[in-house]
Amino acid sequence: MAKLELGEQCVPKLELGNELGEFGSRGIPVGNLVPLVDSFQESCHRPGWVAERVERPTLRTRPRAERIMTAAKFSLLVGAVAAGAAFAADPPSASSAKALHVVATINGEPITRDQLADELIESNGPQQLDLMINRKIVEQMCKEAKIEVTDKEVDKDIDNTLNKMRMKRKEFVETVLARQGITYAQYRRDRVWPKLAMVKLVRERVKVTDEDVQKGFEATYGDKVETRMLVVQEFARAQELWEVLKKEEAGEKRLKMFEEKCREYSIDTASRSLGGKVAPFNRHSDNLELEKAIFNLKEGELSSIMQVANGNVIFLCVGHIPPQQNVTLDTVMNTETKETVRKMLHDRIYVMKLQYEADQFFTQARKKARVENFLIGDFSAEAVDIATKPGKDGAKR
Repeated sequence: MAKLELGEQCVPKLELGNELGEFGSRGIPVGNLVPLVDSFQESCHRPGWVAERVERPTLRTRPRAERIMTAAKFSLLVGAVAAGAAFAADPPSASSAKALHVVATINGEPITRDQLADELIESNGPQQLDLMINRKIVEQMCKEAKIEVTDKEVDKDIDNTLNKMRMKRKEFVETVLARQGITYAQYRRDRVWPKLAMVKLVRERVKVTDEDVQKGFEATYGDKVETRMLVVQEFARAQELWEVLKKEEAGEKRLKMFEEKCREYSIDTASRSLGGKVAPFNRHSDNLELEKAIFNLKEGELSSIMQVANGNVIFLCVGHIPPQQNVTLDTVMNTETKETVRKMLHDRIYVMKLQYEADQFFTQARKKARVENFLIGDFSAEAVDIATKPGKDGAKR
């Protein structure tokens, strides 16, 4: 029984669509272009080198040094509460409140900037700090490489994104950014600027070969296999379903039964309601073992039970799709721009490799950086991981 990891990605690592539902896409090095993101500036997608989620440690689990700092803060807070009585008796003016770092008063009782900062740090501090750390690493790399990203370049990139989305800036801010809980300024600073900076840092490393383009052509326009996919958690259930399906004669009856079993038992929510229908398999995938097994299936034939990260999967071959005819690398795709298939594939593969190179480049820079994260008490190169790393006693911090 072959053990296949459907969710695995190889170079370049890129999310190319939901071809296998919750179990990940059948990404390929250069060929999986259906579907494919149109550009490296995929709208509002946060690359891995921009921010990572972290587990926030509780006060009890924080390092001793930080607990001491917290106690000191508490002493200051007691003093602030005592001073509040004076504010209540004689509320300050707006100018003096600003000088005293007061952000609001309620019936004369003040809320200070430090109190607000503590609330914000408690709710989202580690994530925001990690975002700032990552951005600072990119800034330092740009300074070392004498690379600059201007406001004009940022504005142009945003305009290009808005044109592709056919949206005005106001609509973009009020819908897309609002849903993600970020402001326009944060979008410029934390997403667009780092992306453009990383592109400038790695673009000289990216090369697209004729072999890449040929593989991309075969993956996009070559032969494919249409299948249905059934995913269950338990192997015993998979074995039971496989035996029932195997007894049914290959053809329309087996296909109908397979689709019914998918709707009833499959745990893949993306394909379950479709009777297990997934995007056709193409050539040059990153999982050659799976690709070979699928292409070797005959119409109406069941695959063996394959183990994946989240369960067990069975495929049914619906049919083999022949290559598209009358399409070559020199076929003109757009009569207005005169763009050929070759140019289209080259540009898309370049984007894929660019993103992969940027991810790898930043990952290495992050590992080499000496990060001292006082918020969560970590002073290692990769501070963001400290909350889930085991301590010396083996327990998680």
